[in-house]
Amino acid sequence: MYDENGITMPNLDGFQVWYDNDCQPKPEINTFMTIKNAIDFKESGSYKMNESFKYEDEIFENGVVDMGSLNHSFTIGRIAGLLFNDERFTVMPELTLDASQIDLSQFSVKAKKDLKPDISIYPNTVKRQRRDVIRMPQMPLLAIEVVSPEQGVEEILAKIDAYFALGIKSCWLVEPAVDVVHVFPQPEQHRTFDMHDTDIIDEIMDIHLPIGQIF
Repeated sequence: MYDENGITMPNLDGFQVWYDNDCQPKPEINTFMTIKNAIDFKESGSYKMNESFKYEDEIFENGVVDMGSLNHSFTIGRIAGLLFNDERFTVMPELTLDASQIDLSQFSVKAKKDLKPDISIYPNTVKRQRRDVIRMPQMPLLAIEVVSPEQGVEEILAKIDAYFALGIKSCWLVEPAVDVVHVFPQPEQHRTFDMHDTDIIDEIMDIHLPIGQIF
């Protein structure tokens, strides 16, 4: 949706209109699309990013601030709490990653040098340091993004593409609104887990989390 100045307007329900390569709305999907539908459509190779988003300072290019909601914060806390119990890992919520080694604009991400997953998972060799690190140069093994009410589909998928380009091994996209977790072993592949499943399984990370303890 565009305003009178031709600027993409945010969809606060977490949905986004998708456009084909001629910047025309695709008739079969030009109203509302769930994140799962959008991921499947992206993996088919039939879509084009139609907007750049600014992640630095957590503000979209159109000025909408990405504020953490109750369910967003609750879900991050639950996932982090479960992963804190795994002695193989160091769990880092809201850690800023130094992404300056790649051109983020190729992913339609406007931030020039920083990305900040909701949760970053490192090997347990990563410890607290005497002198703080403002931008972490070492990439995590796993990046987890939890959808907030202000986020649309495209910026999350763009961010996941950038994570893989930075060498991150696995990514999760978590939807608190519908109790769903998408696990990405590669940018164009994912497996979806919902409340019909017992565990969330990440084979790359060898992680099994009980989904009923997250939602």
